[in-house]
Amino acid sequence: MNWTASALHPLFGVRLTGPRLDLPLGDLDKVDLIGAVETHGLVVIPNQPLDDDRLVALAEHLGEIDRVGRKVNIDRALVFRVSNIAEDGSILPVEDRMFQINIANQLWHTDSTYVRPGSKFSLLHARICPAEGGNTEFCDTRVACERLDPAMRERIESLIARHSLRHSRRKAGFNGWSEQELATLDNVPRQIVQRHEPSGRTALCLASHIGEIIGMGDDEAATLLETLIESATRPELIYTHHWAVGDLLIWDNRCTMHRAMPFDHRTQKRDLRTLRVTDSEALLPVV
Repeated sequence: MNWTASALHPLFGVRLTGPRLDLPLGDLDKVDLIGAVETHGLVVIPNQPLDDDRLVALAEHLGEIDRVGRKVNIDRALVFRVSNIAEDGSILPVEDRMFQINIANQLWHTDSTYVRPGSKFSLLHARICPAEGGNTEFCDTRVACERLDPAMRERIESLIARHSLRHSRRKAGFNGWSEQELATLDNVPRQIVQRHEPSGRTALCLASHIGEIIGMGDDEAATLLETLIESATRPELIYTHHWAVGDLLIWDNRCTMHRAMPFDHRTQKRDLRTLRVTDSEALLPVV
C-alpha cells in the first residue's frame, strides 16, 4: 500500500492518503497502519467509501472488536451510530434518549476507560456532516505528561482514579438509567500515569468519566483533574478535525483524549459510525 503521509499537528497525528480501506489489507499494510496509529496517536484517512460491514472488516485487521455496547446495555450492534437522524430520515428531537446520553461526548474523554478491558483503538467514519460545526478535537496525553511540572508529575505518579460512564453522563445532565443498566455500569480503577508500551513514552489517562481519585477528597480530586485536563488541552496542544464525508479517523485511546464540538442539532443532520478495538492490557485489581 503506497501511503502518502503529512502531519496533522506539530506534536502528534498524521494524515494518510492513497489507500483504499474497503479492500483487504495485506499483512505489511496492517502492520504499517497499526504502527502509524501507535506512533502518532491519531490517523486521518480521507475519502474512504466504507459501509458498516467494511468498517467491521477493517477493524478486525486491527484487533478484536470491542463489544462495549453489550457491557453498558445501550446498543447491541458492533457499529454504533453517532447520529441525530431517525430511522425515517428525520432529525431526532433533542429530547431523544440516545442524544441525551451522547451529549457528554462534548466533554474531554477517553473511550471505554469505564469498562474492562478498555479500548485500544477507536474508529470513526463520516457518512453525513453538518454544514457548520460538529468538529472533533484531540490532544496527545503523552505530550501532556512530558510537559508536566516535575512536582506535579511526582504528585500524580502513583494515583489511581475510578472511571464510570455514570459519572460523565451525570456531569452532562443525564441520569436516566434503568435499574438493569445501572447494574452493568462498572467503576473501573486506572492509574493516572501509564506507560504507552508501543511508543515507550509515558501518558496520562484522563477522562470526564473519572469520578474519584482513591485516597483523595472529592474537592481536591476535582480540582486536580480540572488542572490536569486544562494543562493537556491548552489551545496549542489541540488538533481540530473538520469533518468531510468519507473521512476515517483511527486513534489510540492509550495516549489521546478527545471531545465532540457542538452544532445545530435541530436543523442540521450528522451521521458518524464508530466501533472500537479491545485493549488486552493488564488491569488493576478491583479496589
